[in-house]
Amino acid sequence: MALLEASVSLRCPVERVFDFLVSTENFTKIVPPDLKLKLVQSPERLVLGSRFEVQISGFGIPQNVIYEITEYVEPHRFQESQVKGPLGRYVHDHALAPQGDGTVRVVDRIDFEPPGGMLGFLLTADRLKTSLEQGLTHRHRELKRILENS
Repeated sequence: MALLEASVSLRCPVERVFDFLVSTENFTKIVPPDLKLKLVQSPERLVLGSRFEVQISGFGIPQNVIYEITEYVEPHRFQESQVKGPLGRYVHDHALAPQGDGTVRVVDRIDFEPPGGMLGFLLTADRLKTSLEQGLTHRHRELKRILENS
């Protein structure tokens, strides 16, 4: 099991950040383009128990992945867990904490395990961690660009 955490501060109301993150139409706006993320099936807005399916091309291999929202406390936190996909485990916790200065601290925590079998030899925990760190850096940069400039 590996754990990754990254955060960013945004100058906008917590409700706006939360609404943006749970609106599935925004997924493709904050994911690195090289993942070629496509929504296969999803509700318009995530709530507790929602399931959504995406296709991603991480490491050049197109994969369909199904996630479920397993925790949901509006507007402060939600958690998505991989139900079906290539990783042994993937749980992404999105926490939003309003700060006294009018900003919101967005903390992303990802708990993951590499896949088993032959794929696990290629997608090691270190390689996945590097890729996930790059993805969170891109995500946070895009959140700042979109939410602070509109």
